[in-house]
Amino acid sequence: MIIQNVFDLEDGLRSLVDKELPIPVAFKIQKNHAKVVDELKIANELRKKLINKYKESETDDGNVVIKKDKVEIFNKEYDEFLQQETDVQLSDIKLSELKSIAVTPRTLSLLSTILKEDES
Repeated sequence: MIIQNVFDLEDGLRSLVDKELPIPVAFKIQKNHAKVVDELKIANELRKKLINKYKESETDDGNVVIKKDKVEIFNKEYDEFLQQETDVQLSDIKLSELKSIAVTPRTLSLLSTILKEDES
């Protein structure tokens, strides 16, 4: 799994944590979410360091402006960061375990690394 997957999983799992689900499924989702959040703490620290390394200024709305002569190298390093392998042990979620709730296609896409189709 790569860091980009961890960011995606956090978004996807966050959209499920407040849904009414059977207890075993809700527990699995909550455990996965907790592990992903822990991994994101480390990833976000590294992300902030990388941004601060190339930051020119910060706008009033909190967005960051990267130094014009450093945009290309920043994008390269940021992409390398997102492609870094990480070892987060998560439980797979079967599609049938989510059948009792409405799930958006976006959420399914974000969870694709841990979603599994039921075996026939």
